[in-house]
Amino acid sequence: MINKDFKPKLREDIVWKEEGKNNEIISLASYLGGSIKFLNPVASRIVKLSDGKHTIKEIIDDICRTFEDTDPEIAEKDVEKFLKTLEKKKIIEPIEGS
Repeated sequence: MINKDFKPKLREDIVWKEEGKNNEIISLASYLGGSIKFLNPVASRIVKLSDGKHTIKEIIDDICRTFEDTDPEIAEKDVEKFLKTLEKKKIIEPIEGS
């Protein structure tokens, strides 16, 4: 289980850019020549909020507010799963207690 008070943060060498007419999609790349990945709006929002200032709980709450039809239990599971994926891919700094 992930500590909901932890504040995920993108690694310093990760470059991201908002794309699309409403800046709803983020492309991620690494200074080390990593490939560019385009994210859906929910994943984009999670990446934007992974700034070291927002807790995982705040990110989950924001997803539920921003995407009104989102079930809170599903949002919690999806946010945790996505953050674990970002951690495994070394896009965010390690998540405490995972």
